[in-house]
Amino acid sequence: AAALATAQRALEAHGLGLLVYDAYRPWSVTKQMWDETPPEHRMFVADPGVGSKHNRGCAVDATLCRRQNGETLPMPSEFDEFTERALAHYGGGALDAQDNRGLLVRVMFRA
Repeated sequence: AAALATAQRALEAHGLGLLVYDAYRPWSVTKQMWDETPPEHRMFVADPGVGSKHNRGCAVDATLCRRQNGETLPMPSEFDEFTERALAHYGGGALDAQDNRGLLVRVMFRA
């Protein structure tokens, strides 16, 4: 929580904030997600046999939003999109979306 607050403060200078979609996730939800995900998309969900960082309270799914109206900024992929665009090393897409992802990553790592 302290790291999220630090990231939020850093983004305020840009007129931005964090929108957190998902944080702690019980194991039962991880298992349900695995069971309901087609095998060809399972690289995007955690194996319930191992668990996930969400199960341990060590991960968040977040994006950037404008503080004045809550509008989300473009990113290379949508939330919970199971395509190559969701991969961290994806280099395609619009330049503004790439820049936004870069800002989010930098702020989160510095926090």
